[in-house]
Amino acid sequence: MDENMSLPRMIHRICCRSFVAFMCGMPLSGCGGSANGYQAVSGAVTFQGKPVQDGAIQFCTDGAQRVVCGGAMIRDGKYQLPREHGLKPGSYLVKISSAQRIANPDKAQAEMNPFRTRELIPAKFNTNSELKIEVRADEPAQFNFDLQSLNKRDTTALSKTLMVTVYRRALGFP
Repeated sequence: MDENMSLPRMIHRICCRSFVAFMCGMPLSGCGGSANGYQAVSGAVTFQGKPVQDGAIQFCTDGAQRVVCGGAMIRDGKYQLPREHGLKPGSYLVKISSAQRIANPDKAQAEMNPFRTRELIPAKFNTNSELKIEVRADEPAQFNFDLQSLNKRDTTALSKTLMVTVYRRALGFP
């Protein structure tokens, strides 16, 4: 990654690349065929007690090599994978993300790119997720996720990172 790239820009690139990889990898993973053996999956996603308005949820194989087997958009706190695009019985790692568009504070870049994105969901629920589900044959596959905010230690580390970034920019560093 470019050392001069801002954190929100890096997050945006990671989210975009993950989505492209998901869309390209889905036909290759063998998870989108006929409904035979696949189950519809649905549920709700909240963050800090409020429904996630817009986002994405991915279900990856739970092993050494993680392959995306399914995913859906989150709208108004709900997601749904129909049976023909659902999951086979087994264990899955879950990744949840939701990006927010914000105005680009860099006036020089704002002409070319007036907005940046910022990930609203902490990394412990997406890039570093440990959320897992178990899909069982002939059982309803409804999974609700109540994501809680950062703990005090994570918030302190984030504040320090933001202070260093502000300080570096004040000194003229990118």
